[in-house]
Amino acid sequence: MDQYLQFTNPSLDLSLAYSGTYNLLLVAFSVLTAIFASFVALQVSERVTHTHTHKVAWVTSGGVVLGGGVWAMHFIGMLAFSLPCGITYDPIITLASMTPGVLASVFALWFVSFSQITSTRLLLAGVIMGAGIGLMHYSGMAAMRMDAMIYYSPELFALSIIIAVSLAAVSLYAKCGIRKWQPHWASWQQSIVAAPFMGGSIAGMHYVAMEAAYFIPIATPEENIPGF
Repeated sequence: MDQYLQFTNPSLDLSLAYSGTYNLLLVAFSVLTAIFASFVALQVSERVTHTHTHKVAWVTSGGVVLGGGVWAMHFIGMLAFSLPCGITYDPIITLASMTPGVLASVFALWFVSFSQITSTRLLLAGVIMGAGIGLMHYSGMAAMRMDAMIYYSPELFALSIIIAVSLAAVSLYAKCGIRKWQPHWASWQQSIVAAPFMGGSIAGMHYVAMEAAYFIPIATPEENIPGF
C-alpha cells in the first residue's frame, strides 16, 4: 500500500520534485467531459424516477455513464499534465480504476431515484459518490509508471476528498432542488443547471488532488556513488 499512497514528511526534500505543466485546451476538454457525463447521468436518473420497470437497468446504465465519465475526465486530465520524464500506465490498474467510480455512481443514482428525497439520503449519496471519485482518482494515479515516486500533501489530500464529497452532495441537491422549485421546467433544463455542479465536483477533486501530488525523482545508482 505504501508504494501507491505515500505522504510528504519533514525529511523529504520537496524542492527536488519535478515541475509539471498543463495543456489548457485538454484541461477545458476534461471539465466539459465531466459536465456532459453528469448531464447524461442526471437525465437517466430522471427516467428512473418515473419508471417502475427495468429500474435496475436504468440505474446501472446511468452509473456506467457517470462512472465512465469520471474515469475519462481523469485520464484526459492526465493527458493534459506533462512532466519532464517519461510516463506510462499499467493497463490492468488503469482499467480497474474505473470500477470504484462506476459502483459509486450506481449507488448514488439509486439513492436519488426515489420521488421523495430526504436530506439524509442526499448526504449519503454524496458521500458514496465523492468517495468513489476519490478512490478512482488515486487508484488511477497508482497506475503511473515513471522514474519518480508520488508523495501527497496530507492537507491537500484530505481537501480533495472533502471537495469530492461536499460538491457531489451539492450537485445532487441542486438537481432535486431544481425539480422542486421549478417543477414546470423540462427535465433536460433541470439537468443542464445541475450538471455543472456535478461536473465541477469531479474536476475540482481531480485538480486539487493533482496539486497535492509531488513527483520526486528516483535516484539512479550512479547518483548514490560518492563523488560520481
